[in-house]
Formats: sequence, structure tokens, C-alpha cells
Amino acid sequence: MGASATDIITYIGVPLAVLGIMPILYTCVKVLITLEKIKHELRRHGSTAAARSNLMSGIVEIELPRYSLQPLPREDPEYWKQNELHPAAMAKGGSWMVMNWDKLHVGHKLYRLQYSDELRFEQAEVDFGEMLGFLLDRGAIPDAEGFRVLRALGIRTPSGTALLLSPDKSEVVLRVTTPDHSEGNLSLALAWSPTWNTRNLHSLPPSWTRIVVPEIDNESASDRPDSEDKDSKAPTLVQDEKQGSTRIESQAVHLHVGPQGLLHAYEERVDGATGAILELHHLHADATSASFWFACTVTAIVDTDQRQFWNYSVRIPIIHMAKEKSIPCGVMVLLDVIDEKDTPAWATPFNPNTIYEERHQKFLARTRRIAAEAKMPPTMAAAAKAAREEEERWDFHNTTQAEIRARKEREAKRTAEALTSPRLTTKVIAEANVKWLQSDLSDPTLTLQKATETLLYRMIADESTAFAVADMLDQWKVWTESGGMNVGHLEYVRERQRIFAYASCVLAMIGERLDTGGGMAEDLRECMKALKKVRLG
Repeated sequence: MGASATDIITYIGVPLAVLGIMPILYTCVKVLITLEKIKHELRRHGSTAAARSNLMSGIVEIELPRYSLQPLPREDPEYWKQNELHPAAMAKGGSWMVMNWDKLHVGHKLYRLQYSDELRFEQAEVDFGEMLGFLLDRGAIPDAEGFRVLRALGIRTPSGTALLLSPDKSEVVLRVTTPDHSEGNLSLALAWSPTWNTRNLHSLPPSWTRIVVPEIDNESASDRPDSEDKDSKAPTLVQDEKQGSTRIESQAVHLHVGPQGLLHAYEERVDGATGAILELHHLHADATSASFWFACTVTAIVDTDQRQFWNYSVRIPIIHMAKEKSIPCGVMVLLDVIDEKDTPAWATPFNPNTIYEERHQKFLARTRRIAAEAKMPPTMAAAAKAAREEEERWDFHNTTQAEIRARKEREAKRTAEALTSPRLTTKVIAEANVKWLQSDLSDPTLTLQKATETLLYRMIADESTAFAVADMLDQWKVWTESGGMNVGHLEYVRERQRIFAYASCVLAMIGERLDTGGGMAEDLRECMKALKKVRLG
């Protein structure tokens, strides 16, 4: 007996029908599992993205938010914390989530996924300079080779190029990554470990430095530029209660220097944190010549490691000026700073024996005349004596005038020869001036670094000092560019010798600490200028 139609449907049709819907059932189960995995990842990353699925097509749709980032305020405790999500477990494009940011929602982007491992986050837009400042503040170290390549190639920099390293330089903190919907911007990836947190709120941020307030005796006459003339109107190098002065109560000052110069100045609190703001209008960026020289001086005294991410760049002509031989050795001799025997021969020797011989001959002639008068009759002797004394008075007058003229001629000739004498380097000049300041200030512990730091504080505290030093450095620049000093420059320096001594310390520090190549600091600054916005993901 053959199989009936019912049997065929039961034993063949039903299994075939079940097999036919199995792919649909598989797709539904798979998409539900994928959706749950994706939602789990979104929750784990703290994302609020909306996810939905199409059971029939097996596609999961996600609307991922797009963010613009900027660092949190430094005083915010979250600034110094990080998300506990391990970087290795992060989805592609989400490396920026390792840190806490001030996020601005700028839109959405729709993604369609079939598998959970296809999940990726949108790269976030961030200001390159602000991001570098934040990571450097957290303790990252710039990679010199990476920034050199980045400066040369820009957005064509190869993927994997390291830009920032961990504090121990063993791991990569910031690297170039493959562009992914970056819209022509440089794509970067971030990594951070809690063990790299070596800094805190009390650490000075990048491009900040600390100037210690020196001990200054306001009552000491030696704390004036010309102690022999206390009523002199020459600018003082002392903090006192006068118009244009700033009273600083703390033991140190925190300075924030930007690409154009000084941005902010604060007093240091007892706990070492940044305290009250100081209004230094005469030193703010591009305010005066004093602000320019102040920024150059601050840049010269910062440590080499700190200068790697220093914002301000001293102009190359100023560095050249600081390295040139600009002051004749004879001028330093005339200022009683260097002994003439320690310099190359530059002055015409003066032989005083000629004057002594002339005086001796006159003495012998006078002696002979007196002896002759003694042999004359009294009347003739009296007349001869009167004539001799009258002649001696006129001779004394003429001789005195001649000696004055000769001395002035010798001084003028010596000055002219001093101005054309061999020139000394700024470092030699500064070292000699430091010794002169040690004697002038009765401070044998004074060094080049200490003198420069003291000057910085006095430029902060006293406007007249800042303007006087700036004017001296401007004049120094003038005679360097014009081929040398003249008599007017010499008299200008002689009247302001202490300011000249401090100015030489500034140029010596610039010439010794800075170079025209710029190095990594210059590469970093140029990269920040060229790359305003980047994508972090």
C-alpha cells in the first residue's frame, strides 16, 4: 500500500518547512545576541548611543554620538582621574575615553553592523595644543623623533609614529593611527596607565615656571644702581613702596608664558599651589619692550627638560646677538670691571717720565736763578726775584692748562682706543659683571643663574626696573647691529652700570641655554601651529 498524501506532508513536508525557517530563526537569534553584546559594550564604555536591530535582515543599527573634546578645568578632581576601562579592552576609535573630558555633543553618525566585533566609536575632535598640554601636565614625555617626523610630513605621518611617551619612556602614550572618517585631520590614539600618574594639582603645568622671591634689603644703600649717589634718578633695582611697584607677600611667583609672552602671574600659596593673581600690565604679552625681554629671560632660565614643551620661542636674531662678541674689552676696563692686564693689548702706553723730566729741568733752572740772585746786590736781587716769581706764576698757569689739555686728549684717545679694542663674548662679560656685582652688592654667593632670577623678580615687582633693563637691552641690540659702541653708548652704560651688569647676565643665559636650531621644542610649537584640530580615537 503506497504512502498517502497526508503521510507525505507529515513526514516530508513538515521537516522541509522547518528547515526552511531555520535560517530566519538563526538570523533572529544571532541579531538578538549581537545586539545584546553591542549594548553591553556601549554600557561598558559609558556610551548613550541608541542601538536597534532588524530581525529579518540581521543588521544592528547604532547612532553613535560625535563629540568635540577639551580638557576639564585643572582644579576639577576628575582632571586627575581616568576611566577604569582598560585600553586593551576598548573598541576601536574609543581610546579618548580613557581620560575624563569636557565633552560637547556635535552630532550623530549611523552605523550598520552584523557582528559585535565590528563595533567602533566615532573619533572625537580635540584641539591639538590643548590635548598636548593636558597629557604633558599628566606626566607624558614628548618624543623628539616623532615630532620631527610630524613637522616634516604633517597628516601624511606614518601610522604608529609615537608622539608622547610614558614618564619612564617605556610605553607609547600618544601615537598616529590610521585615518578613519577623519575628514582630512590627523588621527591619533591614546593610551594611559594609572601607574604613570606622577603629577598632581600642586605640580606646575607645562609652560609655567616658578620664580623664587629673593631676599632684598630695601634699606641698604648698596641696593641702588649707583650707591655713591643716593639721590640719583637712575632706575633702581630694588622692591620698595613707590608708584609702579607690586608688593609680593609670598615666597615665590608662578608665571604662565604663552607663544606671545607672559599670560598670567600668580602668587604661590603656603601649600605650594597657585594663589592670587598679580596684575602685571607692563609685562603682559606684546605690551612693551619690557614684556618681550622678560619672556626671553624666563625662557632662558627654565630647565632643559621643561623647555621641551615651552610655548615661547626666542627670536633667532636675539640668540645670535647673545652669542656674538659685542662689548670691547677696553670698555670693560674703563668701567673697572676687568683689569687691563687680563685683556689683549689695546691702549697706547703712556710714559709719565716725560712730564717728570720737564718738571726736573724747571726745578734745576729755578735753583740756578736763585743761586745767581744770591750773588747780586740787594737792589738787583730784589728785582730779579720779582721777575722770576712773576714768570713762575705764568709758567705754572700755562703748565697746568697744558697738562689738563694733555690729560683730556689722553682720555679721549684712550676712550677711542677702548671702543675699537678687541671684543669679548657675552659670557665673558657676564662672568666679569657677576664678580663686580658680588663686590657691589656684598654678596659673594651671587651666580649667573641667581642674578638672572633676581632680576626677573625685580622686573615683576618694579616697572621702572623692567623698563630700564629693557632699554639697556634695546641699546645693546642697537650697537650690536650698527657695528659697535660709540662714546654715547659708553656714557649711557657708565651711568647705569648695575643695570648693564644684569642685562649682560640675561644675554649670557640666552646665549648659553638656547640655540638657533630650536630642537624638539621648536618642532612641537610648529606642529601645534600647523595642526589646530585633530581626531582622537
